[in-house]
Amino acid sequence: MNRATIVGVDTIFHMNRFYDTAMQIKTGHFNYFISQFGFEHPGRMVNSLYGPGLAYFMGIIVLLAGSWFHFQIITSIMVMFVAGSSMYYLCRKNDISIVLATFVGLLFMLCPPVMEWVNGNQFTGLGAAVTPLILLQGTMMLKKLDINVFSLSFVMALVLQIHVMTSLISALALIPFFVMAFVKNSNRLLIVKKLGLSILITLILTANVWSVMLEAFTSNHLLPVFPREHLSTGTVGFSFLHASVVQFIPLTFLVIIIFSLIIFIWKFNSINLILKISGIVGFLFLLLSTHLFPWDYLQKLVPSLAFNIQTPKRFVTVAYILILLLFGKLISSNLILSNHILKISFMALLLILTNYAQILNNQYKQIDAWHSDKVIVTNSNVYFKKHFSPHEIRNAFVEPKMNKVFDIMDKGTPDYLPVTEKYNAEKYYNLHPYRLYNLEFINHNHKFKYLIDYNGRLNVTWNAKHRSLITVPVVKYKHTLVTLNGIHVKDVKTSSIGAIIVKSKKGKNTLTIEYNAKKYVYVLMLIALIAWIIFLSTWIMIAFNQSKQKRE
Repeated sequence: MNRATIVGVDTIFHMNRFYDTAMQIKTGHFNYFISQFGFEHPGRMVNSLYGPGLAYFMGIIVLLAGSWFHFQIITSIMVMFVAGSSMYYLCRKNDISIVLATFVGLLFMLCPPVMEWVNGNQFTGLGAAVTPLILLQGTMMLKKLDINVFSLSFVMALVLQIHVMTSLISALALIPFFVMAFVKNSNRLLIVKKLGLSILITLILTANVWSVMLEAFTSNHLLPVFPREHLSTGTVGFSFLHASVVQFIPLTFLVIIIFSLIIFIWKFNSINLILKISGIVGFLFLLLSTHLFPWDYLQKLVPSLAFNIQTPKRFVTVAYILILLLFGKLISSNLILSNHILKISFMALLLILTNYAQILNNQYKQIDAWHSDKVIVTNSNVYFKKHFSPHEIRNAFVEPKMNKVFDIMDKGTPDYLPVTEKYNAEKYYNLHPYRLYNLEFINHNHKFKYLIDYNGRLNVTWNAKHRSLITVPVVKYKHTLVTLNGIHVKDVKTSSIGAIIVKSKKGKNTLTIEYNAKKYVYVLMLIALIAWIIFLSTWIMIAFNQSKQKRE
């Protein structure tokens, strides 16, 4: 055990998110809409727009873990276990033997999309871990020429509570499976009705997600995520020689892909419809994730892709899953190898090489940095509040006082802050929102004191030597109610990234904010909660009755 905390590109950002929900649970001061504990208490919308269901689950783990070091170990094991188990389940449902399904599951555990959480705390890894469960719905559509309404609704709703972009990309991958099932089905009207019912149930179960997003994006101009100047730089390369990409396919997976592609083309007429569609979709998504696809040309035609997709490597998760499924089916059949021992030996060799490559290429770099004076590999947009020794920084990640890390460093991430107009890529770059966030929210945060009152409102206090305009590091959205020194402020001035500007009096000042969403949002959130209770209760009852019938 190296006792190293891996601090990746998104580690500090997600630590803030989960610390916020952890403190909500611990103190009982719940605020679903805005952050009052994480991100320097800014009252900004993050978790409510970014996987709210999982954020609260992770908050519980934060409280149980007791340190960020233990949290990282627990969540890394959890993500890898879920990824391996879901891939194993996909393989078994598609008639791959237990032994080979286990090997394929272990290979998927070590693929780059999943390891993005382990090596960099990127949320794509959490989405990747459950994506096999979505793609299972596609293979089952073709296998049974039917849609399991409960299963499809549950999986899509679950992933939407985790990572919206993962659910959208996975839903896109399901379209060819549905189209083919529709074409092959003798009762096409029924399958369309089941799809419609699945969508309706999913919308009800995720009403807490889309209702908040609908209100936030329609009532504010929200700053989008960082746009790539050239989408091709956010693609996947076929080897480490492609320096202009963000990720490359490890050699062992490249062997699997090339092997699967050759056999897929060679034996195309001999394989079943499920594998044909899985292979076509898998290789198509692989193409979409690489620099071979003309992303830069497409970006010129549709500039908004810089914000909406941001990084085409997101498509590679679907490619890994479906190509590994294809690979497992080809190996398990007698089309290639007939000797069972040889099959297992081949899979074991690939697994060993993959594991070694992951450790060698990624984790050693992170571990070496942790034990050096550098401590963290990447400090992109990470703001150190003052000089701390490497020993002090390392201690902050392992000690029980988990907010100590934020006393040392923070990350200025301006996503979803309210701005005055809609921004394209050029305006975004000219705004320099990351620099502004550091100046307005992190640099002067120590001058203010924060308190959550018994009504769950955020109170910010400071002392002023004289009357003057002051920028308070708290965010104002359209539905944020602002009170200054006991007086409700109607016309609130804000900075270019939403920080509240007020005229403070001499002496002690108190600014109070609360987020008051529209009534329909609260109604839809309640409907979602009730729907989950009914949905899970019904599913448990059905499973219990089926189990009882089998025993009888």
